[in-house]
Amino acid sequence: MTVYNYTRSLFKEFPLRFVLIVILITTVGLVEMVSVFSMAPVIDLLVHPNLDNLSSITQKIMKYMKLVGMIPTTVNFLIIFLVLRLSYSIFIIICNYSIVRLNTIIIKDLTLDMYESFFNARWYFFSSSSQGTLLNTFNRELENVGSSFKVIGDIVLAVVRVMFYVIIPFYISWQITLIVIGIGVFFAIPLLSLSKLNYKYGEMRTSCNNRIMNVIQESRGGVKVILGYGNQHKHIEKLDQVLNAHRRVTIKTHALEIITTNIYEPFAWLALAVIMYFSIRNLAIPITEVALIAYALMRIVPIIGYLVSRKNALHNFLPSYRQISSIMNDAKENVQRSGERPFKQLVNNVT
Repeated sequence: MTVYNYTRSLFKEFPLRFVLIVILITTVGLVEMVSVFSMAPVIDLLVHPNLDNLSSITQKIMKYMKLVGMIPTTVNFLIIFLVLRLSYSIFIIICNYSIVRLNTIIIKDLTLDMYESFFNARWYFFSSSSQGTLLNTFNRELENVGSSFKVIGDIVLAVVRVMFYVIIPFYISWQITLIVIGIGVFFAIPLLSLSKLNYKYGEMRTSCNNRIMNVIQESRGGVKVILGYGNQHKHIEKLDQVLNAHRRVTIKTHALEIITTNIYEPFAWLALAVIMYFSIRNLAIPITEVALIAYALMRIVPIIGYLVSRKNALHNFLPSYRQISSIMNDAKENVQRSGERPFKQLVNNVT
């Protein structure tokens, strides 16, 4: 199963909620981009208090302010900037709340759907399935699938934010933007290839969780025999081995996430050096616009690192969804056939 197929299956289940979240995410990116542009007049007034040699962005903002009847003063510039940042904070809160809310709805619907599938299945389904795997699917894998939707929301939000942030430096200097994007793609390609490794770790983690629940279930079911023969140490050692395997996989997964998230920091400083050198020495860009480019690209770099990290993490959750789908399909293929007429009473026959 690919990330695309997984995302499409969730979209088919919750189309309206997906659309609502996409609209909220787009609004967040748009407000954030406009708030960055609103920094230009504030910086200009600090650098040029006499209102000479203003950047083209500041001049355009002042023109729009006059059209709506606002006087271009320092106080008004600060008010506009603060209102936009406040709006961004409100929208990002609403957006994250909506993602978390939909996340809980997905977990609830999947749990009820699986529960219904189980109780409509024949006894053969239960006798042929591992009880530990069934318990682990309810206990942990459903939570992983729910967490994966949160990751999808984070990815979409990161992509939209990057797209809007790129508009800022591209509007000011497309040359600088292309150079920095080229460097970013060069660093990102190797990290994107780690998705296969994350998927492998996800399979190993799911397998370990199944084995842990199998050991616990088997020990619980045969506790009388275990105590009677004094074999407690064997089952404790068996559980210890499985827990150690799970611990090693968990450490590798988190280490990979930490690496992909933080490895972009050196690139951020490299991007800043490139911006400062080419903007001031080669392109003669005003200091205010250089500051906006630097701010936008310094914000983009950690978002790209976070985006790569989230994409790799999503591959880690796919085995959980695959196991849930497989179990539910098995249950639906072994549906218990029964009559549709309800039992009312027994007199001489069933009526």
